[in-house]
Amino acid sequence: MDIKAVIGSGWHEKAKDRFRAEHSAWSYAIRGKTVDKRALRVVISFEPDEDGELLLLVTAVDLDA
Repeated sequence: MDIKAVIGSGWHEKAKDRFRAEHSAWSYAIRGKTVDKRALRVVISFEPDEDGELLLLVTAVDLDA
């Protein structure tokens, strides 16, 4: 639920984006607030599959910890 809240209403932190050569893919950082108003950064990547693209959650970091 918290991750969905951040992805749905957070903002893109371009400075935290990274290209991973070993996976030939970009990871993207989204920062926002959880449902209980904690600051959270979610890092996601798009990995192609046979049907198109699949969103992969790479990590979630509680910035208030």
